Amino acid sequence: MLSTRTPRPNLLSRGVSTAENSGKIRFLRRRGWVASLAILTATLALILSGCVTAKPALESGTPYIGKSWGAAGGEPFRFALIGDKTGATPGDWPLFDQALQEINAWKPDFAVMIGDMIQGDSVDAGRIQEQWGEFNSHIRALEVPLFVIPGNHDISNPFMLEWWRATLGRTYYSFTYRDCLFIMLNTMEYWKDFAAYLGDEQIRYALDAIRKHPNVRHTFVFLHVPHWLDDTNAEWPILEQALASRPHTVFAGHIHRNTYEERNGGQYLVVTATKGDKPLVSPPKAPELGVFPAWAQISVEGSQAQLTLVEPGAGRTWPANIAPTANLKALRNLVTQEALMPEKVGDGIWKTGFVTTVVNQLPGVVKLQLAVQHPFGDAWKPISEKDAALSLEVLPGEKQAVVQTFHVPESQLTPAPRIATEVTYKEVSLYRQAERNVPVFPKEALRWPREWMVLASPYDSGDMSDVPSDDPRSEWPLLFVSHPAESGYKPDESLAENGRVLTWRALPVMEREDSAIVDLGPLSDLPLKVFTYASTYVYSPTARIAYAQFRVDDYGQILVNGKMIEDGRVFRTRRDPVFVALPLHEGWNNVTVKPINIVGGWTFRLLFADPEKDLRFANAPQ
Repeated sequence: MLSTRTPRPNLLSRGVSTAENSGKIRFLRRRGWVASLAILTATLALILSGCVTAKPALESGTPYIGKSWGAAGGEPFRFALIGDKTGATPGDWPLFDQALQEINAWKPDFAVMIGDMIQGDSVDAGRIQEQWGEFNSHIRALEVPLFVIPGNHDISNPFMLEWWRATLGRTYYSFTYRDCLFIMLNTMEYWKDFAAYLGDEQIRYALDAIRKHPNVRHTFVFLHVPHWLDDTNAEWPILEQALASRPHTVFAGHIHRNTYEERNGGQYLVVTATKGDKPLVSPPKAPELGVFPAWAQISVEGSQAQLTLVEPGAGRTWPANIAPTANLKALRNLVTQEALMPEKVGDGIWKTGFVTTVVNQLPGVVKLQLAVQHPFGDAWKPISEKDAALSLEVLPGEKQAVVQTFHVPESQLTPAPRIATEVTYKEVSLYRQAERNVPVFPKEALRWPREWMVLASPYDSGDMSDVPSDDPRSEWPLLFVSHPAESGYKPDESLAENGRVLTWRALPVMEREDSAIVDLGPLSDLPLKVFTYASTYVYSPTARIAYAQFRVDDYGQILVNGKMIEDGRVFRTRRDPVFVALPLHEGWNNVTVKPINIVGGWTFRLLFADPEKDLRFANAPQ
């Protein structure tokens, strides 16, 4: 198991500082000039033979596996890059183990793992230690030194951040090797809003490392999350500007896809996950999409770095630029589906539907198969045959948009049908969306309160799983215990339960373009397997069914005027928001969300469809 007090061979241990090395030199000096002369003679012999030790000076607490360092040889020198391992099943290990053997055979100077060594998502120190023990049982086969940086699974929450620091050492660090600068960053260092960031202190550290080494022949930067792919990230441009005047290469992982681009005068490579149960028998049909497993070889000669992707077990290599970032962006923007505004066409009958748009910026033909499925009943009647199912072929550079429409009773707008979508490219299935909810109202019809009143002390949810339950009332009974907060926030009322005083606090929504998210993370340092209540008031000039788009991470329930909707349904929406029906009476109505957190982030959004703009929102009735 991991230990920082008594490092064992093949296990992650803290690096030795230059100060510690100095102490060893002083000790040798006390042994007399004879020993010193012998050491000097041996050192001179190594210099004359061109075999000076290659081990870099490391900051105290540098997390690395301290295998023996070789002697500094000629050019090029080389190192290996290992992608994510994330996964908790035995089937994830065979390709990873094969990659380690291939790295050993290649004999690089050292290796770097780009994060996500373990599955994580825990606040149990024993469980975390167990996962690292499993990782160590495999990584010990590597015969060269290994540096690691944290990924979002290695540090999933503030508890795991502190566990890393106490057990493994530094979360970010730098060193020089063969006149090259290596900067290792932690994209999970600082939590703000509902996301993790580098943070000001780490940015200053990286800028200082760059400033102190102005004349290195090449600078390498490693971070788990590829921040340069996020146009909204304000931190990365600061570092990118500092790198612009020097040869540099930036590496990341996280997205489980190989992708490469040249920008800012440097190379930017994302390496996919290095795991799986078996190698691909034949070459991937669309390597330009970067979906094959890989580790990377980096050879450095002069100021140039040559990057090569290796398929573990397959005996195949690919140039890093085989999967350009432009293709990744094309995939992200390939298919969009937007709701039409429902319109009344008869007595209680509405016409509604959605538009599917395909924009093909890939170099080959894209095929789309789409079918509307009705797991909740067949109230949505397709107006024409194509409205039930369709297929499209979209040529490179082409854009197609198809409208599908339905007649539906107003009282049965929700639950909406689901859209089953499959997109293929060169006979490769790019993705399948078998459970995407039909959007009921367009984005321009959605409005939301600017803040919510949230119960500051979470409740224990019990031992819930991230796998939805078919019978939550019996399997998750704590969710169905009534609590005073279910009637919502009341400014003139104090709540107490089981000897504790319950307090509310205002949390503003974080507005993102056409959405608004409530982040509940600030309520607790360890917000796992808990739930709380978030309250708002909605004024309606008439009694009506109001529709709202709901998304929650991980689970949630909704109450209107103290009553659970849909018989206490435990919603599991993740990336697929669902529209819900909220029965409002005339006047002020309390709407309370009960968000439940199991792992990772703790957020929700509830956006009200209000095309007439006659709803009002407040923390309390006015």
